[in-house]
Amino acid sequence: MKFACILITNLAVVSERRRKIELNNNQLIIFHEENKVKNVMENSLDPNGVLTKITLREAIYKYPQAVFVSADKAYYMESLNSVANDLLFISPVIEKVDQISSNRNCIYMNLSGLKTIYKTYENLERHVLNTIPKDLAVRVGISNEKFTSYVAASIGNPREVNKIITNSKDFLKSLSVDFLPIDQISKDKLHEFGLNTLGKIASLELNHLYAQFGSVGETIWKLSNGIDKAKIKPYVKDFSITEKLVFERPISTMNILISGDSFSDSQNQHTWPNYYEGHNVINRAVGCHSNL
Repeated sequence: MKFACILITNLAVVSERRRKIELNNNQLIIFHEENKVKNVMENSLDPNGVLTKITLREAIYKYPQAVFVSADKAYYMESLNSVANDLLFISPVIEKVDQISSNRNCIYMNLSGLKTIYKTYENLERHVLNTIPKDLAVRVGISNEKFTSYVAASIGNPREVNKIITNSKDFLKSLSVDFLPIDQISKDKLHEFGLNTLGKIASLELNHLYAQFGSVGETIWKLSNGIDKAKIKPYVKDFSITEKLVFERPISTMNILISGDSFSDSQNQHTWPNYYEGHNVINRAVGCHSNL
């Protein structure tokens, strides 16, 4: 199976600038709270997208002229959902991260079978990049494993595709353990042991890592060796349903209004579950109107 990781490294910055156009000419630093510590989530001046961990206090000292904005993760998720909805027109099998974080705001796409539609992978890659809004710094990584595709995207250039054509283990061996999708405490522990690269981890026996990290150690060892059996968890687009109920005459009592809404429910209770089965219906709005 072939995966594409579509990584967006300036999602928060772009979302805030879309909401407040006056921020376009300012250095913008988005911060959030992690483990009771306020850290920088995105920096508009960050050239690579791979953010060095820095606290809000350090950032205020280092960038006194910047505008600091507390992260609105629900709003940023709406922006990411919009991108995901557009990508569904390219592939019906995509996976979106379920929470906003630093450097991991990505969408995975299953590329299997799409070559027959787009003739070549180059056409498909170009179509994916053209689908993403131009103000988003998107990097695409392609590999046979999800984790490796994420790493490939992380070290790639904006608006380019980084394809892994070598063995995944060989590709990963010189890269930092900070790419691993594990908690920060485990990462710090790896550095304390001198295990700074994925290659050093891959050279160890599995039981050594399991003894130190438990089940997390098994994940660390497998990913470092390019072993990743994870599959796409399909994303389903959310949508809302709106109904309108029109009365011929003005109504004066609540009972009539309630009975009208109940009638509407009875008309749809058999058809809605079948038609929308498997979809996320996030809102059902009923509007009532009287012709005066």
